[in-house]
Amino acid sequence: MKIFVMGMHRSGTSMITGILSRCGMKIGKNLLMGAKDNPKGHFEDRRFININNDILIRNKGRWDSPPLDMNYVNQKERMKAFLNLQEWKVENVGWKDPRICLTFPLWYQLITPEPIRVVFVYRPIPEIASSLRKRNGFKKNKGMNLARQYIRRGFKNIKGLRNCNHFITYYHSYFHSWRTELEELVEFLGLEIPKSEEGWIEDFIDDGLRHHKMEDSYGMEWKGRR
Repeated sequence: MKIFVMGMHRSGTSMITGILSRCGMKIGKNLLMGAKDNPKGHFEDRRFININNDILIRNKGRWDSPPLDMNYVNQKERMKAFLNLQEWKVENVGWKDPRICLTFPLWYQLITPEPIRVVFVYRPIPEIASSLRKRNGFKKNKGMNLARQYIRRGFKNIKGLRNCNHFITYYHSYFHSWRTELEELVEFLGLEIPKSEEGWIEDFIDDGLRHHKMEDSYGMEWKGRR
């Protein structure tokens, strides 16, 4: 089974992926290092990010200006080679990159009919916009419009696909009752929360790194899980 963790930039995908890596999801070792805006790590495979980024560029776009159409543009063989690496020949492999919201259909075509599970991380759009304003200097309207586009396209790209199930997990819930939220998520993925990792998870969910707190409202359009 292949797992994709997707969601808009600044929505908590790194935190969720870091936690899942302690619950049995294999993310490899060639990971992007942490940074000032994400000190605990991104938990993203460097090669995976580069492929997604190049797909956007070759389709005349970039992460903050998504192209309308998404084609392989000479990246198909490169993607196949990545998927065929020996380190992914194990159970419960997972990759995270917000750009998956845009590029997922291309990955899906290469992986299906192998089962795919998608974890969609949702954070209220105004909070994302505030975080983008601080990190990137984006005006509020630009941040909100970009977040809406990622969320809308990401959800459209995974809905109703054969051999592909998705689960929406809410960023806020991990700060209120992480165990309840995580138990539902790992059950969906067929993973488990190791007793030995519970202390690490508790410390990893650091409310001190949760900036731009607003109303804990998920939006009517995000009721339910799947």
